[in-house]
Amino acid sequence: MTIKGKSWRRPNPRDVLKRLIAENPKAGKRKLLALFVEEINGRDGKGALDSVAKYWFEVNYDRLTGGDGQA
Repeated sequence: MTIKGKSWRRPNPRDVLKRLIAENPKAGKRKLLALFVEEINGRDGKGALDSVAKYWFEVNYDRLTGGDGQA
């Protein structure tokens, strides 16, 4: 499976960032990063961070091992 074939299992972090930029048009990169990290961590610790980690792992595992992404 190629990177294009990977998809998010939970809220898409790109959509989260897009929303934060729209909601905070005057915020700089540093402030947006802080807001983004707070959002993906979630108040209950079950935000989108697990989705980011799983996506990153799958893409990089496949690249490093030449794997096809199959479990």
